[in-house]
Amino acid sequence: MAKGKKGGGPWSDRKLLTVSLVLTVFVMPVGVVMLIYYARRKKRRPMPPVVPWAAWGESVHQSRAQADRMHRAMAQDIRFGPVKDGVAKVRGSSGDVYYTSLGGCTCQDFVKRGKPCKHMYALAIKTAGFDPAPYMWFLE
Repeated sequence: MAKGKKGGGPWSDRKLLTVSLVLTVFVMPVGVVMLIYYARRKKRRPMPPVVPWAAWGESVHQSRAQADRMHRAMAQDIRFGPVKDGVAKVRGSSGDVYYTSLGGCTCQDFVKRGKPCKHMYALAIKTAGFDPAPYMWFLE
């Protein structure tokens, strides 16, 4: 060490310790609060509306994207909890829990697009007698 220099450069141990303590005290609680807010916000999603399946009309099912969702609804093992007041609880493929009815779903696919998702198709097939066969020609 050269004569006259004290410490270990611009970031001495004391400065590093001080910055670490300040970040831990002020920044970490903010991160924890944000995580708690996100978890609570996710739980507060509104319940989907309960409407008859026929209210969607025929045209909403007539696209390649919807035929893909119908196919996934039949191919995947989608299990529903008990249906209460027309709304069923379902665990998605990513592990999240959604609430679905014949009128809507709390999954991101439905929230983003506003058209029936695979959860809704699976519920319609199991409870409303929906037959996806006439729409499967889009998959060919």
